[in-house]
Amino acid sequence: MKLKKMLWPTLVGLLPIVMGLAVYSKLPEKMPIHWGLDGEPNGYATKLVGVLLIPLIMIVTNIIVQFSLQIANTTNEKLARVMTWLLPALSLVIQFLVLAESLG
Repeated sequence: MKLKKMLWPTLVGLLPIVMGLAVYSKLPEKMPIHWGLDGEPNGYATKLVGVLLIPLIMIVTNIIVQFSLQIANTTNEKLARVMTWLLPALSLVIQFLVLAESLG
């Protein structure tokens, strides 16, 4: 897999950071970043960590997955495409939910 194929998913993975920075001044100093099974927040972070943590973890993980797919030399293009876009999409959804909860 070429680096060019990794570019778009990585850029999409950066969108949650842009979303967080767009509302940064409106976020509380402590943001919920983890919830229990009961739906109640049980983990908090500063707003800088809340804006950066999940997207950066997802981007790094996605890059590792992409290199793993390259090393494994997968021939299943559908699987490779799903694996390429799964984490960036999840990052968008998760960050949206974190920001929505933080903003009330």
